[in-house]
Amino acid sequence: MTPLVLLDIAVYLGVPWVAQRLAARFGWARALGPATVCYVAGIAFANQPLHEPYAPVAEGFGYGSAALAIPLLLFSLDVGAWGRMAGKALLAFGVIFVAVVVASVATHLALPGTLAGQGTLAGMLAAVYLGVTANMAAVQVARGAPSELFVNANAADLLVSAVYLFVVFSVGPRLLARVTPSYPRTGQAVDPGPADVFTLRPTLLQRVQAVTLAAVLCAAGGSTWTLAPASIAMATAILSITTLAVLASLVPRVRALPGTYGMGHVLLLVFCTATGSLADFGALFETSLPTLTFTCTLIGLVLVLTVVLGALLRIDRDTLLITSVATVMNPAFVAPVADRLENREVVLTGIASGLMGCALANYVGIALAWVLG
Repeated sequence: MTPLVLLDIAVYLGVPWVAQRLAARFGWARALGPATVCYVAGIAFANQPLHEPYAPVAEGFGYGSAALAIPLLLFSLDVGAWGRMAGKALLAFGVIFVAVVVASVATHLALPGTLAGQGTLAGMLAAVYLGVTANMAAVQVARGAPSELFVNANAADLLVSAVYLFVVFSVGPRLLARVTPSYPRTGQAVDPGPADVFTLRPTLLQRVQAVTLAAVLCAAGGSTWTLAPASIAMATAILSITTLAVLASLVPRVRALPGTYGMGHVLLLVFCTATGSLADFGALFETSLPTLTFTCTLIGLVLVLTVVLGALLRIDRDTLLITSVATVMNPAFVAPVADRLENREVVLTGIASGLMGCALANYVGIALAWVLG
């Protein structure tokens, strides 16, 4: 292994650590988000004049980190708790699911030929608006889409999400209250336990256990690569890993491992750095505006359909909004939005819906990418 290969590895592993430290210390980095910092660093590393990163190393870290992140993000999923949620909570999740699928198909049909790989982009955005960025990455890997498509899609999602969050924390609740019923409060104390998914720090042994199990599932799921036709080999492997991770989450000891969601997030930052180093700078600018147009149209349709269907089905404001935030953003935003709504009773609903969205997003995103592509 040459020193330059070691330099590549150091960048892919070191940049995520630096990005997290910057986000914790500086407001500008926190506003951009660690993922964006990692993309920019990866792109800068690829375009510096002294050394061209080795593509096989970048691809290995990109694909490997994306695959390993899937089980870690899903280990804390509680399928049983989600199934026991109140009828309105399940209905709200169904509304978001339908809105995302319909909006993805409608946007693809309404903007034909906007950019190359448009069907795959629709699947990637469906995945991220049901799940998290790792789901978008999984669809990109499964479809073998160019790195530029992922970088632009994530950049567009970052801009759209910033506007969405501003509305949620400002006028959104008040406007939504005009067309939806108020939340039927029970007055009971709420156990915020599932929030530990994002706050508890695991021990070294727990980290090793979680990563080892995730690696075993990746190896087992990845072995399906050799059994499937070449055209769907990667998609088969990604979906197999997802299925095995959901099955593993049914084991209480696996589900109780703390910090797995956070470790999955760190691996996503490794993916972002590696993907940024593979991006073609010229192609990024060429496709950036069409990607932003496509993304704005799609998420706009998602939100309109969510409000219309939610109002027609008489889903209360807090349940509808917290489910939307948990899926369109990610489960980590549930607690802050619940505080904004002054309603901690919806925390469990939001986190359960968000994690279920992560579990379903790979299936939905890959299916849509194949059908529309």
